[in-house]
Amino acid sequence: MDYADTLGHHKALSLGHTLANYLELRHGLRHGPAVFYGIIFETLLSYELKVIDKKRFKKIMQTMVLFENKIRLLKSVQKKIKIVDAIKKLKFDKINHGKFYTFILLTNDSFCVKKDIEVETLVKVFNQFKKMEL
Repeated sequence: MDYADTLGHHKALSLGHTLANYLELRHGLRHGPAVFYGIIFETLLSYELKVIDKKRFKKIMQTMVLFENKIRLLKSVQKKIKIVDAIKKLKFDKINHGKFYTFILLTNDSFCVKKDIEVETLVKVFNQFKKMEL
Protein backbone atom coordinates (compact mmCIF):
# COMPACT_ATOMS: atom_id res chain seq x y z
CA MET A 1 0.00 0.00 0.00
CA ASP A 2 1.22 3.49 -0.83
CA TYR A 3 2.36 5.65 2.11
CA ALA A 4 -0.14 8.38 1.19
CA ASP A 5 -2.94 5.82 1.19
CA THR A 6 -2.11 4.75 4.77
CA LEU A 7 -2.59 8.37 5.81
CA GLY A 8 -5.76 8.73 3.75
CA HIS A 9 -4.42 11.49 1.50
CA HIS A 10 -6.08 9.88 -1.53
CA LYS A 11 -9.40 10.94 0.00
CA ALA A 12 -8.52 14.53 -0.88
CA LEU A 13 -9.15 13.56 -4.50
CA SER A 14 -12.80 13.12 -3.57
CA LEU A 15 -13.18 16.84 -2.80
CA GLY A 16 -16.30 18.04 -4.59
CA HIS A 17 -17.30 14.60 -5.83
CA THR A 18 -20.21 13.88 -3.49
CA LEU A 19 -22.36 16.66 -4.94
CA ALA A 20 -20.76 16.17 -8.37
CA ASN A 21 -22.05 12.60 -8.56
CA TYR A 22 -25.58 13.90 -7.96
CA LEU A 23 -25.21 16.70 -10.54
CA GLU A 24 -23.86 14.33 -13.17
CA LEU A 25 -26.42 11.57 -12.68
CA ARG A 26 -29.49 13.65 -11.97
CA HIS A 27 -28.88 16.68 -14.18
CA GLY A 28 -26.44 15.52 -16.86
CA LEU A 29 -23.73 17.98 -15.92
CA ARG A 30 -20.28 17.11 -17.25
CA HIS A 31 -17.73 15.84 -14.73
CA GLY A 32 -15.44 18.91 -14.59
CA PRO A 33 -18.13 21.52 -13.94
CA ALA A 34 -19.94 19.13 -11.58
CA VAL A 35 -16.81 18.75 -9.45
CA PHE A 36 -16.25 22.51 -9.57
CA TYR A 37 -19.72 23.19 -8.15
CA GLY A 38 -19.21 20.37 -5.66
CA ILE A 39 -16.05 22.08 -4.44
CA ILE A 40 -17.94 25.35 -4.03
CA PHE A 41 -20.62 23.52 -2.03
CA GLU A 42 -18.00 21.83 0.17
CA THR A 43 -16.24 25.16 0.68
CA LEU A 44 -19.52 26.63 1.95
CA LEU A 45 -19.99 23.56 4.13
CA SER A 46 -16.43 23.85 5.47
CA TYR A 47 -17.08 27.47 6.44
CA GLU A 48 -20.47 26.66 7.97
CA LEU A 49 -18.88 23.92 10.10
CA LYS A 50 -16.01 26.27 11.04
CA VAL A 51 -13.23 24.08 9.70
CA ILE A 52 -11.97 27.00 7.59
CA ASP A 53 -11.76 30.59 8.71
CA LYS A 54 -13.14 33.64 6.92
CA LYS A 55 -9.78 34.56 5.35
CA ARG A 56 -9.34 31.11 3.78
CA PHE A 57 -13.00 31.05 2.69
CA LYS A 58 -12.67 34.42 0.91
CA LYS A 59 -9.44 33.38 -0.79
CA ILE A 60 -11.00 30.17 -2.11
CA MET A 61 -14.10 31.98 -3.32
CA GLN A 62 -11.96 34.56 -5.16
CA THR A 63 -10.44 31.68 -7.09
CA MET A 64 -13.89 30.22 -7.76
CA VAL A 65 -14.94 33.51 -9.36
CA LEU A 66 -12.12 33.15 -11.91
CA PHE A 67 -13.33 29.68 -12.88
CA GLU A 68 -17.01 30.68 -12.93
CA ASN A 69 -16.17 33.49 -15.34
CA LYS A 70 -15.15 30.74 -17.81
CA ILE A 71 -17.76 28.07 -16.99
CA ARG A 72 -20.84 30.27 -16.41
CA LEU A 73 -23.23 27.52 -15.32
CA LEU A 74 -23.86 28.54 -11.70
CA LYS A 75 -27.33 30.02 -12.27
CA SER A 76 -28.40 26.97 -14.24
CA VAL A 77 -27.09 24.57 -11.58
CA GLN A 78 -28.76 26.58 -8.81
CA LYS A 79 -32.12 26.35 -10.59
CA LYS A 80 -31.81 22.60 -11.19
CA ILE A 81 -31.05 21.62 -7.60
CA LYS A 82 -34.10 20.63 -5.60
CA ILE A 83 -32.82 20.46 -2.03
CA VAL A 84 -34.98 17.59 -0.75
CA ASP A 85 -34.20 15.50 -3.84
CA ALA A 86 -30.47 16.29 -3.63
CA ILE A 87 -30.23 15.32 0.04
CA LYS A 88 -32.15 12.11 -0.62
CA LYS A 89 -29.84 11.18 -3.52
CA LEU A 90 -26.68 12.13 -1.60
CA LYS A 91 -27.63 9.58 1.03
CA PHE A 92 -26.83 6.86 -1.50
CA ASP A 93 -23.40 8.22 -2.44
CA LYS A 94 -20.69 5.61 -1.79
CA ILE A 95 -19.08 7.80 0.89
CA ASN A 96 -22.21 7.86 3.09
CA HIS A 97 -23.19 5.26 5.66
CA GLY A 98 -25.78 5.33 8.39
CA LYS A 99 -27.79 8.28 9.65
CA PHE A 100 -25.30 11.05 8.92
CA TYR A 101 -23.68 12.38 5.75
CA THR A 102 -19.97 12.35 4.98
CA PHE A 103 -18.06 14.97 2.99
CA ILE A 104 -14.45 15.79 2.30
CA LEU A 105 -13.99 19.31 3.66
CA LEU A 106 -11.32 21.92 3.37
CA THR A 107 -9.40 23.06 6.45
CA ASN A 108 -7.12 26.06 6.79
CA ASP A 109 -4.08 23.99 5.86
CA SER A 110 -5.37 20.74 4.34
CA PHE A 111 -8.58 18.68 4.28
CA CYS A 112 -10.60 16.44 6.56
CA VAL A 113 -13.23 13.74 6.29
CA LYS A 114 -16.33 14.85 8.18
CA LYS A 115 -18.67 11.93 8.85
CA ASP A 116 -21.35 13.37 11.10
CA ILE A 117 -23.07 16.06 9.04
CA GLU A 118 -26.77 16.38 9.77
CA VAL A 119 -29.56 17.02 7.28
CA GLU A 120 -30.33 20.42 8.82
CA THR A 121 -26.80 21.60 8.08
CA LEU A 122 -27.03 20.38 4.50
CA VAL A 123 -30.34 22.20 3.99
CA LYS A 124 -28.79 25.42 5.29
CA VAL A 125 -25.74 25.12 3.03
CA PHE A 126 -27.83 24.16 -0.01
CA ASN A 127 -29.88 27.32 0.56
CA GLN A 128 -26.66 29.36 0.72
CA PHE A 129 -25.41 27.69 -2.46
CA LYS A 130 -28.66 28.39 -4.31
CA LYS A 131 -28.55 32.10 -3.38
CA MET A 132 -24.84 32.78 -3.85
CA GLU A 133 -23.38 34.88 -6.62
CA LEU A 134 -19.85 34.65 -7.94
